[in-house]
Amino acid sequence: KSLQRRWRDVGITPRRVDQRLWKTFRKACDAVFERRDKERNSHKQSLDSEAAAAIELCDEFQTHIDHCAADAVQVETLRDFTRRFHQLGELPRNKANTMRRRFEELERSYRALLHDAAQHAVYAELDRWNELDATLSELEQRAHAGESVELPDVEHFALTLTDVVKRRLNSIVSDSPPGEPDDDGRRQSMAIEAEIAVGFESPEADQQRRLELQVERLNRGMSGHRDSEDPLELAIRWCSLAGRSPDASALRERFFTALQRLAS
Repeated sequence: KSLQRRWRDVGITPRRVDQRLWKTFRKACDAVFERRDKERNSHKQSLDSEAAAAIELCDEFQTHIDHCAADAVQVETLRDFTRRFHQLGELPRNKANTMRRRFEELERSYRALLHDAAQHAVYAELDRWNELDATLSELEQRAHAGESVELPDVEHFALTLTDVVKRRLNSIVSDSPPGEPDDDGRRQSMAIEAEIAVGFESPEADQQRRLELQVERLNRGMSGHRDSEDPLELAIRWCSLAGRSPDASALRERFFTALQRLAS
């Protein structure tokens, strides 16, 4: 366009020369316009191709989310879809924002699945610690009553046992009484502390101990010490303590019910 304006500004020239030069100039202009149109068409095709790829990727992501089993949700899957989306080329200007918003919504949906899967995994592990503790408590009560007992197959619980929990296991079949003398009292305190942490009420008989623990908790907080509220850490600590008292089952139910809420 600029060259054409400059041509017109040249003014009057001899007719034959003017016509010959005009044909040459016009031919050059046509070549420029043709190349421009090809580049525009090529760019448009590239944009359309990337838009189609983005739509296909989002559709694939949506299908994966809709049909993904809870135990198949993985962080690597989210990373892979995100990487593939960011590797796409330039998108059409009038569609880019819409496509990005759609993909971001899919990312949020998958992150929600990851969160739910992680939460369910914690719930399942808490259930296994609960089951292990119930099994060990029953054996401890029988051993305390003088019965002969055998250790269970702990591999059934699919748990990584700490050394402290292993010592509890070994003490059941040893000559020494299982656990420490105050294990039942420590279990009671842990159950009450778990109830405090999630706002559950404690039985009337435990109100005095609950008040004492609340004061201790407040003092620790004022001194900058924060109690662990990781449900799995608390479950492991609980399972390191022997449960020989008659109310071991009731305490266990209170404790693990509070842990389930703490994990939510």
